[in-house]
Amino acid sequence: MVNPARCGNNMKKFKMFLLCAFILSLFGMHTPPIASEAQDIIVINEIMINPSAVSDTRGEWFEIYNSSASPVSLDGWTINDGNNDSFTINGAIVPANDYFVFGRNGDNSLNGGVEIDYVYSGMYLSNNGDALFIYNNEGILVDVVEYSGIHSFEIPNGCSIELINPTKDNSRGCHWHESTVTYGDGDCGTPGAQNSCYQNISETLAAVPFYAIMKVFSFQAAMMMGQLEQSIQDVALYSFPHNTNANVINSYATHMALALDAYQRALYRVQSGDFLRAKHFIALSQEQVVICEHLTNNSKNDVGTQKPKVVFCDNMLQYYDHVKAVQLLDLLEEMSFSVTVCSSGEITKDVISDACLVIIPNPQRAFSDAEVTTLECFMQNGGKLLLSGQYYKYLFPDFINPISEQHGIRFTNSEVVDYEHNTGKHYYPLITVFGPCVFPETVTEIHFAYGCALEVSDGMAFLRASPTAQTLSVDGEILHEEGSCPILVALSSDNALMCISSSTLLTTSLNRGDNKEAVRALISLFVEGGHKTTSAQIKMAQATKFKDAFR
Repeated sequence: MVNPARCGNNMKKFKMFLLCAFILSLFGMHTPPIASEAQDIIVINEIMINPSAVSDTRGEWFEIYNSSASPVSLDGWTINDGNNDSFTINGAIVPANDYFVFGRNGDNSLNGGVEIDYVYSGMYLSNNGDALFIYNNEGILVDVVEYSGIHSFEIPNGCSIELINPTKDNSRGCHWHESTVTYGDGDCGTPGAQNSCYQNISETLAAVPFYAIMKVFSFQAAMMMGQLEQSIQDVALYSFPHNTNANVINSYATHMALALDAYQRALYRVQSGDFLRAKHFIALSQEQVVICEHLTNNSKNDVGTQKPKVVFCDNMLQYYDHVKAVQLLDLLEEMSFSVTVCSSGEITKDVISDACLVIIPNPQRAFSDAEVTTLECFMQNGGKLLLSGQYYKYLFPDFINPISEQHGIRFTNSEVVDYEHNTGKHYYPLITVFGPCVFPETVTEIHFAYGCALEVSDGMAFLRASPTAQTLSVDGEILHEEGSCPILVALSSDNALMCISSSTLLTTSLNRGDNKEAVRALISLFVEGGHKTTSAQIKMAQATKFKDAFR
């Protein structure tokens, strides 16, 4: 992408000013009403799941926060865990912009030293993972937190878990931290007060998305004129200096478009009264804009010469061709990535710090709870994870699926074979690429081997086997007949995870046929968000999107 001549900047900026002024007039000089309405709800803000100073039966408690400017009556509200535990609130009122603590025991000489606002019974907080559902007196769900390792929550002993800010999406484990402040008899927590891990978010919920809309002139006007993409690209050009890498500019444009999409979804949810989902989409929009700001700030430090980091994890007792994996590392360096190999220990935040992509080929051991949490937080903060598998003999679905299933993709205990269209053996399928889709036009055939079939419930299929291919079980039974075109490569709908059903494609057969260019295209598409492809090509890829439930 070539930066336009700076001589034309003043005129374009003037046009932008006029359009921004026009949009301000449409909104009556006010931002959209999401901030006040979406925040006018009760938020689950802190939970003491496993006290150590006293027994759980005495010391369990949880805290809610009223983020509105008015008191909220909880009379007739119910709280349950989604199963049998439940209680109904009688007569409680939460003051404006204040905290309210529910506890099992109201005697602070017995409960560990907690001042309880409302004593409940009939509910227990399981140390192995549980949930809190809050319903108002009309039976409408106000807030819910499902804390467990599956949802990237850590459950400490003797410490509460705290939300870093009441405006953050409290369904995400990475937005919760252990408390660091002691109270009463020695446990850690901040019942009835601001959380110890509190992070100040200076922007209101509406400010950042509205800023995004202003930066691309007018979302509605641009959509009506069919110029949204061009508007975003124009703004991206003005946000970076001359020498900025085109990929960085393209990434900015894509994240800005995602921010606008999430913001529009939030507007719809507010209009329909679904504030819980509105809060979720606002959080997504904010995260995308933060990425844009990060890209813009880093560009001032010569982003064009910095190499993005890739971490290749070889610490999972993997079964694949380690020697030929060097081919993949060479390809990544060819693509201007800096590559770090993690060959021992666990996958920690320090190991994948500053990485844009983590590659884990065919893991042969289970991920620890800490690793699951680390990888989920990595993806939720904009990182990309590439998982690859193998056919049933060397694939452990129970190890890899706890990561992939959270993003709508599942590795199956199977093998893809093709008795008609192969490169010498039925388990060496030859894949014909029809149409450009996500691959360059020069890529026409891909040599595949030792792969399983993927099942996709929420994502896109980027590579399928040929119509003559079948899927076999461990016992040789036909799971998918000819014509089913089993999925071999898939991308999650949140663009955080790409799954390749065979690690052989990345290692042993990388230099066969068109494989190298196909892998290059897949990695480029994944890391850069797909903006190198044309709109028509993206639509072709989206045409293969699946919503089928897991079999």
